[in-house]
Amino acid sequence: MKRFLLVTFLILFTLTAYARPDSLQGVDTAKFVVDLNQARANILKTRLSLILETMDNIEDYAVKTTVVVAVRGPASRFMTVNDSYIAPGDIELKADIAELLDKLVKRGVKLEQCAVALRMLNISKKDINPQIQVVKNGYVSLIGYQNKGYAILPME
Repeated sequence: MKRFLLVTFLILFTLTAYARPDSLQGVDTAKFVVDLNQARANILKTRLSLILETMDNIEDYAVKTTVVVAVRGPASRFMTVNDSYIAPGDIELKADIAELLDKLVKRGVKLEQCAVALRMLNISKKDINPQIQVVKNGYVSLIGYQNKGYAILPME
């Protein structure tokens, strides 16, 4: 019986430990676009993990999430299906990044890759992970989503 009461208390404490923040009062759906532009593999991996954690934290309060990750700049090197665009020391982290991208897609996140960045980095469009939509200009995406009411979440 004591164990049951302890477990019940822990569950109730966990559910009530954090009150719904004022920022989410009256919000049914949190829409945000992530501006992902990170050159370092370990930081990029952390950023992708934080997107998932942020989605979880928002959804803990019964708020839906609609998320777009707009990839541009040096982060583009890690969006490829092969390892020829990254340093050999980043190959293991790139595999971790690919797993996180899979998790994001399974959660309904839309992934967009900037073609301008591909051109500037000499990355072939055919080498981009097929889960990622290549768009003509990532800045246009960021502008468009913000004008549709998406909050911008910069992650450099």
